[in-house]
Amino acid sequence: MPSPPPRNILFCLDYYHPHLGGAEVLFTGLAEGLARAGFHVRVLTQKVPGTLEYEVRNGVEINRISSFGSRYVFTFKAIPKLLRLAESADIIHATTFASTLPAWFVAKITKIPLVLTVHEVWVGLWKQVSDAGAVSNFINDKIERFVYWLDYQNYVAVSNATDWTTISGRREATTAMQDVKVLGCGTISRSSSPAGQAVRKAFPCCCGPSRKSIKRIRISACWLLSAARKPSKKACRKRRN
Repeated sequence: MPSPPPRNILFCLDYYHPHLGGAEVLFTGLAEGLARAGFHVRVLTQKVPGTLEYEVRNGVEINRISSFGSRYVFTFKAIPKLLRLAESADIIHATTFASTLPAWFVAKITKIPLVLTVHEVWVGLWKQVSDAGAVSNFINDKIERFVYWLDYQNYVAVSNATDWTTISGRREATTAMQDVKVLGCGTISRSSSPAGQAVRKAFPCCCGPSRKSIKRIRISACWLLSAARKPSKKACRKRRN
């Protein structure tokens, strides 16, 4: 008998609305789209100034924890809260970078299916793409190698370029990534979330009417369902062996 489809989706994200950024707009649209589709959606993220520790926005339950503005602090402080939220979750969805380790740890303990969205892979490229110092670049490169060395079961790349660097260009640090689903971010719809409206106001030349973001929500919802039902972790292990 097939397992029932997941109805409770838990996101673990570095930042979320009202913090502005590409990933924030993407996941605000995805979370709210899933909520409109009838899913129970919760988000665990960092608390930024002027936000509440808990609120429900457009059907999405947002849980925020104080991390003193540090992603590294969030990585460890998120674990206890994520464990409690995961008690009623059917699937956990995280994104790079700070949310990856707590999501992996909690999914490992609870045996809940896990999805990781990868935005970029900088393994071996920190000196070229980062303006940080040599020591910071060295440390960040080692951290990223460790992050991608772990098995997150199901992977989403936001572009074919990310997929290529994940699978082919950085295989020495991403041995767990064997199957990656490419789901483009799309563009921002005029009827999308408040976060999207704020981005359109700040960058009007970059945003136009499109149904791609809505289509991505539908595709992501269908893929989340299939990812939660399939024994992807075992399949990945067999493939690596």
